[in-house]
Amino acid sequence: MAVSFFMSSYIGTRKPAFGEDLERDYLDCVWPVWQRASASSPLRPAIKAVGMAMLEAWSGINPNSPQSLALPHYQQGLVAVRRHLQNAQDISDDVLGATLMLDMYESVIAFCGARPQQTQHVEGAKAMISQRGRLIYSAESSPRILLAIRGMLVDRALRKNQSVAGDVLSWTAEGDTIPTSPQLSLNQIQFQVANVQASGVSLAEVSIEWKDAAALDILERARDLDERLMTWYSSMPESYRPVYIAKADISSSICSAGLYGEYCTIYKSVFVADLINKHTNSRIRMNLLIIGLAKYLNIPSSGTILATAKNNIQYLADDICATVPFFLGNRTKMLRLNDRSVEYPQLPGQQTTAEHYDSAAAYAGFFLTRRLAELLPPFVPLRDGQREWLFGQMGRIRKVYLISPS
Repeated sequence: MAVSFFMSSYIGTRKPAFGEDLERDYLDCVWPVWQRASASSPLRPAIKAVGMAMLEAWSGINPNSPQSLALPHYQQGLVAVRRHLQNAQDISDDVLGATLMLDMYESVIAFCGARPQQTQHVEGAKAMISQRGRLIYSAESSPRILLAIRGMLVDRALRKNQSVAGDVLSWTAEGDTIPTSPQLSLNQIQFQVANVQASGVSLAEVSIEWKDAAALDILERARDLDERLMTWYSSMPESYRPVYIAKADISSSICSAGLYGEYCTIYKSVFVADLINKHTNSRIRMNLLIIGLAKYLNIPSSGTILATAKNNIQYLADDICATVPFFLGNRTKMLRLNDRSVEYPQLPGQQTTAEHYDSAAAYAGFFLTRRLAELLPPFVPLRDGQREWLFGQMGRIRKVYLISPS
């Protein structure tokens, strides 16, 4: 039952929303890899752990609780992966997939427990890839699993102000089976964003005689990456672009639940919306870095450079806030996953699709908590009252998904 719930609610909702193969990632490869996996494959208990944790969460049971039935499956998955590695067997797609599912389990229980997620599984997957090389076990699943692990490493490096090793980018150097897509090109830019950000953080350790030159180099790279991110946005497919909905066309219940400003934006899918928010967060990071470099380069606080960076951040933060109604609709409390009474913003005369009802409920909490949390630190120059609004929306997400600190 738990596996069926996970497959139908979290895998089945993705394909209709995306519609094109190049837009899908490793989760869409889980089903065919699962079907091919042997009875002893570590992927089987790993998926059962995720499925049970998801099912419990939507049933009002915190998967962090002692009553959770997900933990034994997680432990079985860990044992199965270790046994596989100890027996020096090939590291095939189902083993890497199991590692990603174990990581997803950690993500679910961290989300439900309002605590930071552990990263040992993604680091373990990185080590496995180094051991297995770039062998293609399946033209459908292997490249996407490699890309997924690379994306997770980059995402966590961004959140922790760490650099990413150069060999990670080369994992797909010969992957001509992977179509060029907005996701792939953004991930390549974010790889460099993470490393430039890490250089800025470590600037304090640079010797005094080299500090000015190093700071100027980082400033130029940050401004170049901000330009590249803007170019990425302008080159997106038309179907990826946001549609703006004026407040007058948004129901009062959605406005009361959480509308920032005078409009919201809607997208082709929640997955596209999160992709755009990733891009926006990366631009915010580069503009924050530019502001942080001012103390090393004697940039005047009233100068054009800092004023432009602060204005950029405020407008970009507005863009992220504008996506909240699309993700959450008028939800303010825990409802069924497939509850069709929820209202979502739409253009006048249009109806919310079944795919959006399902995918928004399933993924909104994961997507929004990560993007909104990056706007909350006090050093992010937001508009008056915006940080308080964001804290209010984070509290709303806790109520909608019954998140309780553990």
